[in-house]
Amino acid sequence: MEVTAGAPKALSAFSGLGGLDLGLEAAGFEILGCIEQDAVARRSLKRNRDGWTVLDPPAIEQVAQALTPTDLQLEPRDLTLLCGAPPCQPYSKAAMWNDQAWSGFADERAKPLLSFLRLAETFLPRVVQIEHEDVVVMVLVDDLDVSSHVATQAAVRPKGWD
Repeated sequence: MEVTAGAPKALSAFSGLGGLDLGLEAAGFEILGCIEQDAVARRSLKRNRDGWTVLDPPAIEQVAQALTPTDLQLEPRDLTLLCGAPPCQPYSKAAMWNDQAWSGFADERAKPLLSFLRLAETFLPRVVQIEHEDVVVMVLVDDLDVSSHVATQAAVRPKGWD
């Protein structure tokens, strides 16, 4: 699909083979970058979607520390959508059923989600979409107090929600 100058812009994390990104592209989004750690998925993205930038380094923790809006020719708040489906083992339903498995954000495997939230804090996109198991969370960033929650609780909640 041809993207126009005014097309909404998306940054994709945990891109996998690009299924969500393909749907966004079909809906008219310009995919500015894909963040994916799996080597096979990265090769597939590069081979099948010439127009998409697969960002380096592959680990989201490193990308979140280094990537800025200006790296993608944007200003903060210019990004329309930050989307992704982070690994869910530390806070999944299955982990909650097992007292020994539930460690939430203290679990090392939660670092990718925390890094994703750091990207939200850096880019301040209009919408953040987090897909988790059978739930998709989409939040308008104007309603978020991202910085204090990322820094203190690693939770994103609309202002005024307790």
